Formats: sequence, C-alpha cells, structure tokens
Amino acid sequence: MDDTQTKTTTKKDRPDSSKVETRSSNADTRTAPLPGFDTMQAFRQGALNLEHWISTSQDLTRFASYRIRKNLETIDAIAKCRTSEDFISAVARAASDTVHDYANEYDRVLAINLASAQ
Repeated sequence: MDDTQTKTTTKKDRPDSSKVETRSSNADTRTAPLPGFDTMQAFRQGALNLEHWISTSQDLTRFASYRIRKNLETIDAIAKCRTSEDFISAVARAASDTVHDYANEYDRVLAINLASAQ
C-alpha cells in the first residue's frame, strides 16, 4: 500500500469491544507489591546481610595477610635450617601453627555468621 491509498476498516477488522481486555492501573502486576511483602523489612535485612558480609570479608582479608606473613617466616626458618632435625622441627611447628590458625579463623567466621542469623 502506498501513501496515496487509504485502508478502510470494516466492522469485521475492528476488535469486538466486548472482547477487549481492559486493565486498571491497580491490576498491573509489574508494580503491585506482593501480598504480605514488607519492603522496609527486606531493605533492613539486606543492609544487615551486607554488614555481616563486609565483616566476614574484612576478617578473612586480615587472616590471609597474617597467614602470608607466617608463611614467609616459615620459609625463612626452613632456609636457616642446618640439620634435618632443625628442618623437621621448623616444618612441624609451621604445620601446628597453621592448623591452629585455621581452626581459630573458622571459629571467628562462624561467630560472625551466627550473629547474622539472629
């Protein structure tokens, strides 16, 4: 159809007005809140979760930094070993310290996460 032609609409081309669905603005499900959903409570819970996530991240960053320093000290202690007994002692001490450090860190992270659950 070019610009000079016009289309005439017949009755059968037009939708039946009884079948046309109309929606009021209140029935729009995209903007209507969920029944029983408290937006402010969700916001407060999200802020609390973020706070605990930040606390956990800070603690894990502190722990990683501490363990890097301890690993460097272990490497230094191993480098200074002169006998096999010195080597075994340095490695055993490092292994024991590592296990204790990770157990303590697990307890700290668990405490932070338990606090967030309350």
